[in-house]
Amino acid sequence: MLAFLRRLFRDTPAPQVQVDQREIWETWLAEQRKHQAIQKKELEADRTRISIVVWSWARDCVTEWRQLEPPKRVPRDVRVWLAGLTVLEIVAMERAGDAAVREHMYGGGELISGVRKVQPLSPITLRFPPRKRKTDGK
Repeated sequence: MLAFLRRLFRDTPAPQVQVDQREIWETWLAEQRKHQAIQKKELEADRTRISIVVWSWARDCVTEWRQLEPPKRVPRDVRVWLAGLTVLEIVAMERAGDAAVREHMYGGGELISGVRKVQPLSPITLRFPPRKRKTDGK
């Protein structure tokens, strides 16, 4: 019986496990690239949303011709920046449009002329000049 068991265990090769590390690595890299692409799209969407909110705020300030509280739906650093802008800067942002505001806020393009970069600014109280009345052409 012992001879049979010895022969049985000697003749069978030990099972070998082979791990394909290259395939595991490539799968992991593909997942990381996919995750980074999703994060990039989310970041771009957030930046677009924030720039539209900031431009809308500037538009509302100019339309109502008074100082409005900076929107709470934007990051704190942007709110601090908005609270320190002058009337001329707000008017320039409103005229530039949301795409220009996005470029101004997040770089990669030209700054809006007359508007300071996003930075901590001391809050100021705005004094809008009286609007000019239109004459009847007489």
